[in-house]
Amino acid sequence: RIAGYTCETAAATAGEFARMLGVHTADLAEHAYRVNSGSEQLLMQVMSLDALQSATVDAEGLRTLCRDCPRDVLYLWYEEGDTVHSRLFFTSGQTVLEDSGTGSACANLGAYYAHCGRAPLTRTIFQGDGMGRPNRLSLAVDDQGIEVGGRVIEVGRGEFYSGLN
Repeated sequence: RIAGYTCETAAATAGEFARMLGVHTADLAEHAYRVNSGSEQLLMQVMSLDALQSATVDAEGLRTLCRDCPRDVLYLWYEEGDTVHSRLFFTSGQTVLEDSGTGSACANLGAYYAHCGRAPLTRTIFQGDGMGRPNRLSLAVDDQGIEVGGRVIEVGRGEFYSGLN
């Protein structure tokens, strides 16, 4: 259970987000937020599932949007009742990668909801569907804090040998 967090309005404007993501300003919330419930990320709400699915991200644009953040990490989400569809992008060198399931971002979404006074609530988070790696996370926010859950599915197995005896 997570009890502490910070949530601040981000420096980047909705217009900057729209240009970088390839969507219309009307497809986005008025503000993005820097949220930290253990791992700081930039969160931006998207107003339609189509806009979420069509969003594209490039490394330079992501760095620009995250200019006031310690890392280049962007969590986009669309809310439909008790269901949230989401995507998380981050940079690795000059490459933008997408994570198929992100518990820390789910926790930050819970912190955003708490910040906005929307607790208590529960949500099911759908992430990774568009990349063929569907993940389902559960989110619960109440006056005791934020709780994230989910199931792990094995996608690989192996052994590492260090060469040391």
